Amino acid sequence: MAIGYTNTTGSMVQTLAATVDANTAYVLKISLGARADVPFTGYVAALMAGNVTLVSDNKVTPSAGTFATDVIVYNSGANPAQLGKPLQILVESLGTGQVNVAGVSLTATAE
Repeated sequence: MAIGYTNTTGSMVQTLAATVDANTAYVLKISLGARADVPFTGYVAALMAGNVTLVSDNKVTPSAGTFATDVIVYNSGANPAQLGKPLQILVESLGTGQVNVAGVSLTATAE
């Protein structure tokens, strides 16, 4: 999936059936790519619940024509504010470039 282009930003949000549980570690992995012919000007990837950002990141910078994986970890703790709310995944392009998303996975492990 391509998000954004040379004259606009873009975003995608997916709401999952899974909800925020207490004492759980969530690991979000997103494979992000940069086209060889369109600038990569950055992104923000986030794990959200109830439209509230739980954790976000933007540290991966793939080289032109390649993909790189960002790993984002959220530990909910004993009494998370968004307990029971559906989890959401957000990816947003920044600037006037494009980010490509090739794979997304979310795992949850009770702590």
